[in-house]
Amino acid sequence: MKKSILILGGTKFFGRHLTKMLVDAGHDVTVASRRPYEDLNVFYKQIDRQDAIAVKKIASNGWDVVFDQICMNGSDAHIAVEAFSSNCRKYVVSSSIAVYGRQSCQYSSEGKFNPITYNQSDIPTEDTYTLGKREAESILCQAQDLSCIAVRFPIVLGTDDYTERLEAPIRAAIRTGKIDCGSADLPLSVISSKEAAAVLNWVGCTSTVTGSLNATSIGLVRPSDIVREVSRLSKRDIRPVENATPELKSILNLSRDMSADPSRAVKLGAPLTETWSWLSPLLNFYVQSALAE
Repeated sequence: MKKSILILGGTKFFGRHLTKMLVDAGHDVTVASRRPYEDLNVFYKQIDRQDAIAVKKIASNGWDVVFDQICMNGSDAHIAVEAFSSNCRKYVVSSSIAVYGRQSCQYSSEGKFNPITYNQSDIPTEDTYTLGKREAESILCQAQDLSCIAVRFPIVLGTDDYTERLEAPIRAAIRTGKIDCGSADLPLSVISSKEAAAVLNWVGCTSTVTGSLNATSIGLVRPSDIVREVSRLSKRDIRPVENATPELKSILNLSRDMSADPSRAVKLGAPLTETWSWLSPLLNFYVQSALAE
């Protein structure tokens, strides 16, 4: 069934994949963002996500599904609740496994953080990003007239990752033979950008899932695994180092467990894949690009 869909954000990274999937499925898709979106198959509205009046105006159109890619804190969530309560059938917010605590996720299941009962004073020492995501989830999920699903992502990777969070350190490793690795055996959950988009599409348009959902690829990785694979693919001896120079800083320098349990999503039928089915080809893409420089 064709749906009227609004995407807040969605002009970059896995948001673009989501937009294409929705358009290809025949839905009426509107992208609302400060950043221009050039696609003749998508309605585009330029708005500031923090402009409550603008958000309320676009919400008044009424939507079957709203995908919020850029709800970063309680202020953003309050604007959404005020605007979209009773104005959409389903509200899907992109959240993060950071809600489990930056100190250690420890393969957390969804129940470790309950947005319905959350009290900000519970753990006041967390960083701004974690607190922002917790506040956003709690405000959205506690709203009486808003049916909200919080999709909790780990680190998202892909050839289209504009942050170069993994590509840059691999490029430096090929050049120097060193990679910033820290505690090389701490577990890490990841997901590909296309897979993240597919999960959002499933949550918003196909499934009946409610509450919160860990959306991670199946199978943990460790920084040491990635270093070994980069060494194999490049046919070079890449050595992990600690206390690296700024040039070598990378997301592989973990100080804590950053894993989450996707069992609920798998059981419900979410389109998740085995981690190495896409991670090895991605690493090879980064390696070959670096070798070609």
